Amino acid sequence: MDESTKEIDLTELFGAILKHLKFIIFMTVLLGVVAFSYAKFVLPLQYTSSISMYVKNNDDQTTENVQYNDIVASKSLVSTYIVILQHDAVIDEIGDMLVKEYGTDALEEYLTIEDGKVKTSSLRSCIALSAEQDTEVLLTSVTTKSPELSVSICNAMEKVGPEKIKQVTHAGSVETIGAAKLPTSPSGPNIKKYTIIGMLAGLIIAAAIVIIRFMLDTTVRTGDDIRTRFDFPILGEIPDIEAKETKGGYYK
Repeated sequence: MDESTKEIDLTELFGAILKHLKFIIFMTVLLGVVAFSYAKFVLPLQYTSSISMYVKNNDDQTTENVQYNDIVASKSLVSTYIVILQHDAVIDEIGDMLVKEYGTDALEEYLTIEDGKVKTSSLRSCIALSAEQDTEVLLTSVTTKSPELSVSICNAMEKVGPEKIKQVTHAGSVETIGAAKLPTSPSGPNIKKYTIIGMLAGLIIAAAIVIIRFMLDTTVRTGDDIRTRFDFPILGEIPDIEAKETKGGYYK
């Protein structure tokens, strides 16, 4: 197949897409509406609470003793502390504190309970740890379906985290900056994100359907089609005087 044939194929493909543009727009809007409705009316609301902890390289970081090297070392320690705080031992201890505070029956609505304990992976998935804006401040964000539970997990992390870090590292310290606040409005689901994903999915699916139908279409439209597919010589063409009634004079 030469370059001119490829160009004609691409032109026809583009024409087929334009011909079915209404269908593509319809599918895009339809799946966008479905995704919006799912996020708005089906998915449960989520609430996020957070606490910030300042990481110190040593226990004697008074104003006079703070040096640039200490700040750099503190920043590097944040990533280490994140690994420690994500360990099963820390998560399980927080889970035990939640069971004492709420009981397993109340927690079952929000977390997975196994053998009277909070499943580690279920609780860990609610907790996000990160360095705040590339500083020596460690941010703990907790997202659950209950605003009260999100605050309780933050408070448990505030109690368990610093002690576990000192126990493991035998150096440095962590100080909490403020207390976790009860969220007054939901943080999720992200309806806009779901809607955009739904619209993109609709666009891709509709375009794929059009392209597949075009590729599988065996309709012969012109003499060039016969020449390309069957390598037959064309002696002449008879125009269709009723082309409008046959939608362009296509022949099968």
